[in-house]
Amino acid sequence: MAKWSEYKLKEIPASEDELMSYDIDGKANKRTTIDKVANNTAFSGLKTANKTLVGGINEVNEEKANGKGISFSINELGGLRVTYDDGK
Repeated sequence: MAKWSEYKLKEIPASEDELMSYDIDGKANKRTTIDKVANNTAFSGLKTANKTLVGGINEVNEEKANGKGISFSINELGGLRVTYDDGK
């Protein structure tokens, strides 16, 4: 079995790419996809009502006041783009 550091690194993962996680309840390694983590996993540290990554980003986008605020989008390479609009 390879050491973790011996696995190749993928610079721009796709939403259907798989991740390995340790299932605490089942006490076993399990596979999941990136989109399932982003859409279904609750992150208690998010200061939004919706605790998923995608839901939290969408919530922040929807709450921009008077066209001012921070907006998030995904660029053509799959990276997160953050834009601040001060209304000026």
